Amino acid sequence: MANPAPPSDDGTMLAAVLERFGAPYTLKRVPRPGPPQGHDLVIKVLAASYCHTDAVFAAGNMSHKALPRVGSHEFAGEIVAMGPLVVPGDRGGLDRGVRVGVVGLAYHPCGVCYECTHSDDADIPGYSVYCPRATNLGLSRDGGFQEYCLVDSRQVAPLPVDGGGLSAVQAAPMMCAGLTIWAALQHPRVRAACCGAWCGTTWVATAAAAVATGATDDQPNSERGVDAAIVLPEAQEAFDTGMALLRNHGTLVVVSFPPTPFALKAQDVVFRDIAVVGTLLGSQRQLRDMLAFCTAHGVAAQVRTFPLRQVNELVEEYHRGFGGKLVVDMTL
Repeated sequence: MANPAPPSDDGTMLAAVLERFGAPYTLKRVPRPGPPQGHDLVIKVLAASYCHTDAVFAAGNMSHKALPRVGSHEFAGEIVAMGPLVVPGDRGGLDRGVRVGVVGLAYHPCGVCYECTHSDDADIPGYSVYCPRATNLGLSRDGGFQEYCLVDSRQVAPLPVDGGGLSAVQAAPMMCAGLTIWAALQHPRVRAACCGAWCGTTWVATAAAAVATGATDDQPNSERGVDAAIVLPEAQEAFDTGMALLRNHGTLVVVSFPPTPFALKAQDVVFRDIAVVGTLLGSQRQLRDMLAFCTAHGVAAQVRTFPLRQVNELVEEYHRGFGGKLVVDMTL
């Protein structure tokens, strides 16, 4: 039987809602989630991070166009209700009262398409972040800038509690910026990578994954170059720099999506046998591994926190170029 969502006086909650592209968020009361069904959870949001993708979406520069929308696709919270298909204790200890990190993708994948039936995430058969029918919290479905959120239990992982644990404020930025780079460094074609932390949102994950994969700080010699380079920013200069650093037969991993397409020289692909690949988030196993690693090694992001009522001040700080992660702390 599904556990009911906790009661409230009027059945509503506070949320930051984007009602028009290019406009500030509107703080308003919206209906709280009802009892979760299937694989779903209701979580009490504790912290929600602002990602570069949130800014791109808010400007109207993504394929997702449905408004209004509650923002944030990287957040953390506490499970308050579970659907009937969620097994208590499953996948690292899911249960009521457990704090979890929430990744934006994938909410309700179809389970029958090629991506879902050929996923490399052995933890969850029939589940893939690449499912074309899945929705994305914060983009095509309401996200973490609200007091409670309905999420898919297959897109969350419990936050570690050993060694003092990992706070929700620290965990939230890892759910997109962190996991994306962690997965990029574990791409099958990446043996050792040159990572330029050109965007301040991902340095923490880059540092963690570099250690986890045994990377060194050796400088590449001019003859050979590096095995792989990861392009983080939306700049042609970064793409060109990454390409120039690569050895022959190297791999360029792209995790950004600029409004103007990157220019690729065919000579690099043909005469140097360079492969250009992309990556999108990571698997459940990678998510749990990343959280455990960051907790064990004390890896932390530089963050600045805001209460939900000041979310538009947070956005202004983002556009001023704050060099870390901006996080809504729901306890403030």
